[in-house]
Amino acid sequence: MSAAKLAGVVDTIATCAIKAANHVCVKRTQLARTMRQLSPSLSEREMAAVQELTNRLMNKLLHYSNATFKRCRCGWSGAYLC
Repeated sequence: MSAAKLAGVVDTIATCAIKAANHVCVKRTQLARTMRQLSPSLSEREMAAVQELTNRLMNKLLHYSNATFKRCRCGWSGAYLC
């Protein structure tokens, strides 16, 4: 792998890590806000289901976003780093 290609890979990984950290922060903030609004009316099981749904949705969105970014940035199929 050439030095330029390697630099692109490192830059892409760093960008994806920053995006992931931002997504986690947004997820936690919005989940906490929603749980405060819903807590009085939800059972423990329902609260856990809302948390799990939020985790799955954010993971799907983050994965799609990162895979698309990697394909556009490095010309990969997405199979190597996604």
